[in-house]
Amino acid sequence: MVIMKIMLVVEQFDPNRGYLEYYLARELVKLSHKVYILTFERNKNILRKTTENGFEIISLPYIDIMHGFHVPYLTGIIYIIGFLKRERPNIVHCDCVFSPISLLLIQLKDLFHYKCVGSLITGEFHLNNVFNKILFKLSIIAVLLIRSKVDRFFALNNNVALYISNTFGIPYEKMEVIPLGADVELFKYNVIERVSIRKKLGIGSDDIVICYTGRLLPSKQVDILMKALAPITKNNSRVKLLIVGGGDKAYLKYLEEYASKLQIQRNVIFHPTVHRKQLSSFYSASDIAVWPAAPSTSILEAAAVGLPVISGSRFFYEELEKCEMGYVIKRGSASELTQVLNQLILDEDLRRRISYNCRYLATTEFDSKRVAKRYCNAYLKALQAD
Repeated sequence: MVIMKIMLVVEQFDPNRGYLEYYLARELVKLSHKVYILTFERNKNILRKTTENGFEIISLPYIDIMHGFHVPYLTGIIYIIGFLKRERPNIVHCDCVFSPISLLLIQLKDLFHYKCVGSLITGEFHLNNVFNKILFKLSIIAVLLIRSKVDRFFALNNNVALYISNTFGIPYEKMEVIPLGADVELFKYNVIERVSIRKKLGIGSDDIVICYTGRLLPSKQVDILMKALAPITKNNSRVKLLIVGGGDKAYLKYLEEYASKLQIQRNVIFHPTVHRKQLSSFYSASDIAVWPAAPSTSILEAAAVGLPVISGSRFFYEELEKCEMGYVIKRGSASELTQVLNQLILDEDLRRRISYNCRYLATTEFDSKRVAKRYCNAYLKALQAD
């Protein structure tokens, strides 16, 4: 077995949120690799610490944030050059290859003899104003300049891979399609937690609970979910909507007022954000999970608990529908969402079949351990390319 030194480069790192980089770092350490997380933090000094999971976090101070990308101080750049000289990583994995820190690391790869891999698309990017369009054009130029230096590009699914190939001119053979993963040991159905959470929230044992978890922002279109729910609750008062999360206070207030306007306030339960380790209990208490618009890392976690999932992001989650783990709707279509929800609410056998598929595929295809091994294989391909 080849033991590697791997540096994961991310703009922000929060182990409590359970994003890909946390699970990947944790599982890579379990596979005996040495792992460093390079990230940014609002500190005057460079911080370096080892976590209880065994990987190190190096936090650089930064001058400013430009459209989500951090601009490091010169002292941070000097530190990284010294780090590369001392530690000699084998792999540098950039979460976004055209961030300022990633562009620097890609340029330094030949000097310090490591391989560079990374992603181009990790979330949605809206070309809804002139600035975003200019930034997108600049990102294409940046990728054209560095694409020959990047040894492997990662895509979350075939849609993303095809888009990357067509937009950035990346040869398909340089891409690895690796999905997001879920911690299937943490996220699994628990009947005791189902009863406990329902009792705590005043939800009946026979109620059908639709849940949404995550940040509350207008882009998430939770109001569309409420609009879709309204005609259902008129015929079935046992249907409840559980919203777990926080964020934009103005949007939260709007949602509360909108629930009253739709006359569904008795069917909607707002709950503050909970720690990642508690989310499984709320999924266990639910029957269906919905994210009507923007993609969410929570979708696979809910599926791992056995919830049929509904997404409004076909670009990222089309394969969930193909795998019969749930449905993908047209974003912004409350009527289509109502139709799909009604189908799941009225057909308990359908929910059970999808629930089985969700748990089975989560453990066989989307388990974070399996995902980490796929990244390991991609790293080895990059190392063996010469």
